[in-house]
Amino acid sequence: MARNPLAARSRTPHVSVLVTYRDAEGRQLPLPQAQTRESFTGLQLLTKRVLGFAEDSLSGFTQDFTIRQMGPSTFSIEVRAAATHGIRLRGRRAAQEYLTVTAMLHHLTDVIMGVSVAGVYLANHPDVRVRYVEDDFGPYYELFNGDRAVMAVDASSLEGLLTPEGMGVLCALVANLKQPGLAYATITQHTPGLKYVRRTQVATTDALRAFAAGQPLPVTTQDLAEARERARAGAASSSAQDQVPTAEGEAPTA
Repeated sequence: MARNPLAARSRTPHVSVLVTYRDAEGRQLPLPQAQTRESFTGLQLLTKRVLGFAEDSLSGFTQDFTIRQMGPSTFSIEVRAAATHGIRLRGRRAAQEYLTVTAMLHHLTDVIMGVSVAGVYLANHPDVRVRYVEDDFGPYYELFNGDRAVMAVDASSLEGLLTPEGMGVLCALVANLKQPGLAYATITQHTPGLKYVRRTQVATTDALRAFAAGQPLPVTTQDLAEARERARAGAASSSAQDQVPTAEGEAPTA
C-alpha cells in the first residue's frame, strides 16, 4: 500500500515567513538588537491577537512561532499549530486535519501580513483618505492616495488596528523600519508542500519613522466612523431616488 505523502511530513502544521530588511542599494543592514526585539515583540502581540480570533477553528491545537536570524537583517519566522496531547489522529483523518489546519494558518498569516502592510502604508502616507464599502462578502475600507484607490482592507481588521492597543502593537512592529539607511523590507510567505510563494515589499519613509517615534497615524477611528456615515447616507439617498414615483407616461430621470 502506498504511503500517504503527508504521513512523512512533520506532524505539526506550519507556515514559514522570511523577512529581509535592505537599504536603497539592496544590501542588508545590521539591525540593533533592541530594535529587533521590539519589532518581533510587536509581531508576537499581533499574531496572538489574530490567532485568538480563530480559537474555535484551532481548538485542540496550541499556536506559537519561532524566529531565527538567517543573515545580517534576514529572519525566518515559523508559525506552528501543535496538536494537544488529548488529540490522537491517524491515517486519512490525520492527513485531512493537517491540510485543514495548515490552510487556516496560511489564512491567518495572510491576515497578519495584510494588517501589517496596511498599517505601514498608513504611516507612510500622511495624505491617505478612506472610503467605506459593503459588498456581498462583507464590509471593507478602500485606501486612497489622491484620487487613486491603492488598497482594500477588511473593516474589522482596520478598525482593530486603529484602537489604542492596535496602535501600540503596530508601533512596536515597525521598530526595525526606523533604522537609518533602511529603505524597505521584503516579506516572503511560503506554505510547506506548495511551490507558490507570496512576496510583499514595504517601504519606509520619514513619515513612518515619525510614527515609530510616537507621531499618530493620519487616519483615526473617527475618520472610519465618518466614512461609514458617508457611505450609508449615500446609499440611503440612492435608494430614495430609485423610489421616486413618476407621472403616467413620463420616463424616469437618471
